[in-house]
Formats: sequence, C-alpha cells, structure tokens
Amino acid sequence: VKLTIQQEVFSGTVLQQIFVVEYIIANQMCDACHRREAKDTWNAVVQARQKVRHKKTFLHLEQLIIKHHQHTQTVGIKSVPDGIDFYFNSRGDAKHFSEFLAAVTPMRVKTSERLISHDIHSNTFNFKYTFAVEIVPVCKDDLVCLPVNVARSHGCMGQLVVCVGVGSSLHFMDPNTLQVAEVHSGPYWSNPFSSVASTAQLIELTVLDVEPVRDDSGRPITNKKYALVEATVARVQDLGVNDTTFTIRSHLGHFLQAGDNVLGYDVTCSNWNDENANKLDRASLPEIVLIKKSYRDKRKRHGKRSWRLQHMTQEEEIISKREEEARQHDYESFLQDLEEDKELRGTVNIYKDPSFQPRVQEVEE
Repeated sequence: VKLTIQQEVFSGTVLQQIFVVEYIIANQMCDACHRREAKDTWNAVVQARQKVRHKKTFLHLEQLIIKHHQHTQTVGIKSVPDGIDFYFNSRGDAKHFSEFLAAVTPMRVKTSERLISHDIHSNTFNFKYTFAVEIVPVCKDDLVCLPVNVARSHGCMGQLVVCVGVGSSLHFMDPNTLQVAEVHSGPYWSNPFSSVASTAQLIELTVLDVEPVRDDSGRPITNKKYALVEATVARVQDLGVNDTTFTIRSHLGHFLQAGDNVLGYDVTCSNWNDENANKLDRASLPEIVLIKKSYRDKRKRHGKRSWRLQHMTQEEEIISKREEEARQHDYESFLQDLEEDKELRGTVNIYKDPSFQPRVQEVEE
C-alpha cells in the first residue's frame, strides 16, 4: 500500500513524503475458539438429577426444553445415569436455564464455584460454576404417603394419596374423597417425602361394576375432571382362577365402565419401606388404589405411530445392554402416556413422521 504523508513544518513550507507499507495478514483465534481447541469450552454446568428408577421425567423435560428453545445456548449436553448435564459458556446462561427448570418442575438448586486460574498481575480470576439441580423424587401416577402435618395443613385429607400432576408444584388427590393438595418446592424440601409405589408396580385389573357416590342431596360427587365412584374390580390374573374381588372407591368415575381394564396398586400385597406409611393403620387403607385406564389392546392395533418427537443432541455414556433396554422401555412408556393423556400431550410439540406409511386394510369380499 502506497501512503503519501504531508505536513506544514514552517510558514509556507510543506513537507511531503511517499511510503510503501506492507501488511501481513495472520490468522488469529478468538478466546472462545482457543477454549474450544483446548477442550475447555464451558464456564458453567447445570447438573439436573432425580433419584428415581426411570427417566420419564427427563424425557418430558427434554421436550419442554426444546419447545421453549432453552437448549440453544448450551455448548454441550451429556446424559448420565441419574440425569443430564448442560454446559454453558457463561454463568448467566446457566443461571437463566436453572430458573427455567424451576418454573417447570419442583426442584432445588445449589451453586458452587471452582478456581481455574489467577493472573496476579491483572488481578483477574477464572472460575467454573456448577448448578446442582435436584428434582423432587415424585412423579405423576405415584402413590404417596403424606406426612401427618402436610395432610393436616390441606384440610385434614387422607395421607395415602395419588400424584395426579407435576408442574412447578406437586398436585395430589385423595382417591376416597376427591380432596386435592398442592405442595410447592419450598414446603416440600422443608419436610421431604418420597413415593411408596411407582408406576413399575402397577397391576392390571378388570372393572366388574361401577356405581357413582352421591352426597346428602343425592347428587354425584364430582369435580372438573374426576368423579367419585364405588368400583368392583378383580385382578386380571385371578380371572378364571378364583372369585377374589375388591370393592373400593376411586376418582376415575368419568373414565371407567364395566368391562374396562384399569391399572392400579395392590395395597394388600405391598411392603413399604417408608417412615410415614409404616405408621398407618393397614386395616383402614383401601385394598386397591386405581390409577388410570389401560389401553393396551388399542395400542397394539395402532402399530407404528404417525408422529414423532424431536430430541436434543446428547453425548451418551457407555451403557450395558440391560440399561439400553430399560431406556427403550421408559421411552415407549412415555410415548404411551402422551397418547393417553391429553393434558400431557398439550405441553409438548409433536411432529408428523414423514416415514410413516399407513397400513393397507384388506377388504374381504
């Protein structure tokens, strides 16, 4: 590049000179690229954990994250046996993500920091931050025994309740009275409790008879979604073997008819390792607690689904074949819950599967 420089040195005297300047272009990486090349790409990590035997909570959480585009600021996502790790470039992004988790699921968070380097000349510090998120170990359709003080603070409802919903708080219902309770994260962690039975312990029963329960004025006892009924049920495995039946109260009056199959917990054959449940009088407990209607035969007729879900790109750890089968079972169970629960289905984005080919029905002539 040729440069011409001039300047007035004396009155009426101008000095001018021409220079030839050579520029050398050298590639230089920014700080973020340096960190990426050094395999040191994150400054903050959010470690989400839940102490349960399945990963259905994280499957639902993944869909909520995708729906609200909360994964766009991550620099890495890693699946671990009891949860997921989310890595971020800045502490602010990680804090914003942990606040989003608190808005969609009951949890508590603990923060820590670790010093990576220190420049004594400029007095600057380089930290890595960790947000340890612990999700409440109670899931939808779990059977829970509430502590005495929690049950009394919600209208002296029964201690043995069903978890009917999980959002930013836990929602419980007494299947014998339709009483409801909402427990937020703060009160829960001040007096924590866990489930006495999870969906892996559900058994299948057949409904033999359904009668609505009425109040003193003769009207059925209902609320917006549920209705209180007296149902006579029998275990599917007992049909044709013995005449054992159970007459119990249930909150599923709007969903059950005689001849339907239903999933529930068998309290008579349950052994609970729970401090609150061990104090209950077993004679006063219901023999069966119904949870939801069973659509197993309907799902078999449908075959392959015409819809699919999106997934985040995750770094998977090396797992055994047994653990892989357990994950596939959890994912299939989550898809079935989406098919059966309209409210749950409304919280996620479902996409058309372009590879789906409907079955050609053969018409008998």
